[in-house]
Amino acid sequence: MKRYLEQYVIEITLVLVGATAAIVEALVVHRSDIATLIAVVALLLALAVAAIRQEIRIQIGEILIERKVLHEIPDPSWRKEAEDEIEQARLKFASWAGGTRRVDERSSLNFQIESLRRASSSGDANRIASR
Repeated sequence: MKRYLEQYVIEITLVLVGATAAIVEALVVHRSDIATLIAVVALLLALAVAAIRQEIRIQIGEILIERKVLHEIPDPSWRKEAEDEIEQARLKFASWAGGTRRVDERSSLNFQIESLRRASSSGDANRIASR
């Protein structure tokens, strides 16, 4: 149990400091609403830190697995080709995560975007004409 809790010293410290500040606020200033707010913010901050640390662990694990797989490829040229493909996929997924994605010219999405553009321009024309 001690070993498990040692991994979360920062989070536990944040919660304890927040609880202490909340208790001081409640006892000295007599504002229980602000004390509750301080305690909740400290708890949420600790949870955010724990989530970020967990995500970092997952990312590091994926990188280590990726390196192990690449290391097992026997031919250096194949290894380089695999590294390039992984980097292209990483860039592609990063752009998707950033909210951008390339769309094929034949995609129905382009048709829908163009239809929306025509509809909005005809809606603008109707509003101007009705004035």
